[in-house]
Amino acid sequence: MLCGKERGAGAWLTAHLGNGCSSCAVLDGRSMDTSMGLTPLEGLVMGTRSGDVDPNLHAHLARTLGWDLPRIEHLLNRESGLLGLSGLSNDMRELEQARADGHSGAQLAIEVFCYRLARSLAGLAVALPRIDGLIFTGGIGENSALTRALTVKHLAVMGLRLDPDSNNLLPRGEAGRVEAQGSPAILVIPTDEERQIADESLALLDTQPRSKWHEPAHLFCRTYRFRRRPDLHQPRPDPRPGAHRPESALSQTHCPAAPGDDGPERSSELISRTLGLTPPPSMTLSQVEHQLAMGELDEVLEEIVSRYQQAAQDADVVVVEGMVPTRQSNYASQINQQLAKSLDADVILVTAPDGDDFATLADRIEINAQTFGGPKHPKVLGVIINKVKALATETSADIPDRPTLKSTLKDFAQSLREASSRLDTDDFRLIGCVPWQDELNAPRTSDIAELLRATTFHAGDMQQRRVMEMALCSRTVPNIIHLLRPGALIVTPGDRDDIIIASSLASLSGTPLAGLLLTGGYEPNPRVIQLCQPALDQGLPILGVPTDTFATATQLDRMNREIPIDDRERAEKVTDFVASHIDHVWLAKRCDTPREKRMSPPAFRYELVRQASTPPKPLSCLRAMSRAPCRRLPSASAAASPTASCWPNASR
Repeated sequence: MLCGKERGAGAWLTAHLGNGCSSCAVLDGRSMDTSMGLTPLEGLVMGTRSGDVDPNLHAHLARTLGWDLPRIEHLLNRESGLLGLSGLSNDMRELEQARADGHSGAQLAIEVFCYRLARSLAGLAVALPRIDGLIFTGGIGENSALTRALTVKHLAVMGLRLDPDSNNLLPRGEAGRVEAQGSPAILVIPTDEERQIADESLALLDTQPRSKWHEPAHLFCRTYRFRRRPDLHQPRPDPRPGAHRPESALSQTHCPAAPGDDGPERSSELISRTLGLTPPPSMTLSQVEHQLAMGELDEVLEEIVSRYQQAAQDADVVVVEGMVPTRQSNYASQINQQLAKSLDADVILVTAPDGDDFATLADRIEINAQTFGGPKHPKVLGVIINKVKALATETSADIPDRPTLKSTLKDFAQSLREASSRLDTDDFRLIGCVPWQDELNAPRTSDIAELLRATTFHAGDMQQRRVMEMALCSRTVPNIIHLLRPGALIVTPGDRDDIIIASSLASLSGTPLAGLLLTGGYEPNPRVIQLCQPALDQGLPILGVPTDTFATATQLDRMNREIPIDDRERAEKVTDFVASHIDHVWLAKRCDTPREKRMSPPAFRYELVRQASTPPKPLSCLRAMSRAPCRRLPSASAAASPTASCWPNASR
């Protein structure tokens, strides 16, 4: 014993200092008062949190700067504290180095941090009959001799004094006494939050019924729709409020939307509009990126688990869609892997050949499977290969029967196994093989207009006509006649009256062009439009853009080709077509196989907080849980399905 007292005895002031901070007055092992309040914001200055502020600050910022409540809340929780005061970092180690180098912001941040801590400790002293000593703990409290020295300097009025040599020479992370002779005890004690949390958690869980943790729940990813009904053309459930919900429901929860994808999160919105379900809201990309930059991966995962639990209520299947790794979001693979681990999920990869041969495709599948433990890992169930041009069909109505689907899957899987010996395992299977279908990749003419922000000279049937192909027409009319085909979007300079007239004639002759897109900022000649009026009356759309033909072609090539959230017709066709090429019989069998779940630390923390917040068994202290490892316990059988290659895979 460092202080010669029995464990739990005495009157102590404690300073728990890390990225989150708190102080406490403890008498004989019981908390008498603390700096902590209703939310994590109250109390001391912390890494990114302001601590106590003027209660009228929110109104002042709203009145003077026009900020809304979320912006103010974000400022106080994510951009204040050591980070905000220094303008440099929330890491005390970096700030101490910067202070030594003369950085005025770092010096200010450290001085405010220590003064506010000392003021809090002095105020808490009134809750105790005497002061036996002061305890520093937590990452900063254990390792920053400077923080201890500056804080104790402010507490000289209470008789507390440090011994400089003991304080400066105490090895980092070790316990010790650092007070000067004649001072009350000043102890440095490494925190053991993990053990305390585990002890209290096990005590709590031992009093809770566990039968409900063994109900089967399963998770598969990015199949658009999981069906047990043999008839793929039965009417969909009515999505209107109050309509009957089918007994076997599908819920879906998502990670952040892909970069550059504006508006509502696309997959969630399509699920809601086509299937009549209400997935939990997605986290924004900016929110997640900020938390990752602040080292708050655990908090992100806890939020994902929370939203997953919302989606899992009363659902047979939960679909968790991962992020697509891109140049802008190269951290997506890390999120996907951690998500699968946090949910103890089964993994189904989704990819597309993109013109690759079997060997290249097999290598890509194997590389992404390694993220989740490799093709032979029991959690990695298999892969769905999408948009296979070698199996292209004429129309989306070409739905295979069960024997045909099994034969296709078997042949394609065999080709992959021959290309890669690591995929040659019975544990890793080809769950779906979806052929390329031009019709399902065709946007409406109105979608093109919106994406290009085009001027609509004549709307016609732009909401119904679909762009099957795009034709750049700058040659003479005889040389472009073969391009005037059904579903073609004719892109031509706005002063090419001959091509405008030729396109109108083709439309009048029964060729349903997707439309005319006039470039260069030219408006069509009114006399030409009058001549072409019969074609316009039959629904031919005419659009215009200010860019030249080359720039317009570049924009068309780079445009987002995902299904717009209001294109329900296309979404339903894709749903039926994809579902018909997936081995849903095997998936249903998999769902009917109960298994024991191993709870990850984020899932354990979520369940612990949920149970602790349910009366009459409250848990007194849940601090610093974001880094607490815990032993695995039996729980619900859940299967998660992050996707990797085209995966494309949410605070305390």
